[in-house]
Amino acid sequence: MPEEAVLFKGTREGIHIYLNDEVEFPSLVSSLEQRLATSQNFFQGARIVLNTGRRTLSADQMATVSHILNQYEGVQLVRLEQSKGAARPGNSGMTSLVVEKTVRSGQQLYHPGHIIIIGDVNPGAEVVAEGNIVIMGTLRGTAHAGYAGNKSAFVAAKHCRRFSAAA
Repeated sequence: MPEEAVLFKGTREGIHIYLNDEVEFPSLVSSLEQRLATSQNFFQGARIVLNTGRRTLSADQMATVSHILNQYEGVQLVRLEQSKGAARPGNSGMTSLVVEKTVRSGQQLYHPGHIIIIGDVNPGAEVVAEGNIVIMGTLRGTAHAGYAGNKSAFVAAKHCRRFSAAA
């Protein structure tokens, strides 16, 4: 069964839209339009983070995606993310996600690169990265570095209240 062309994930930050970089762009556009149309009221006023995977969108392609998103009242594209190559052990092309707030209980944070948290990770929170995790606060929750098999990945925290890190 082929992977979906477009995936949506709701977070506190807004709605993350993941574009499968292995799908041809015209099929991707068609899938995005269909998925948005089936839930159009859900997307009105939404803050969108668009992740293009390893795909670099041309100006025309970005304009096409922006036009599709702008059809929904109040939709705001807040960030464009791109993975700089496959997430493999030792890949220096991994992107880094910087989170400038505390990760609270019940929240799950995943990134296909490195994660830097300027704040705490509370009990019941989970942070998963394919690269390293650095926490400039107290780790009380769960942190998993090297999720995709990166044996050299690490978790570092300023303070750790209980050992719950895995690499």
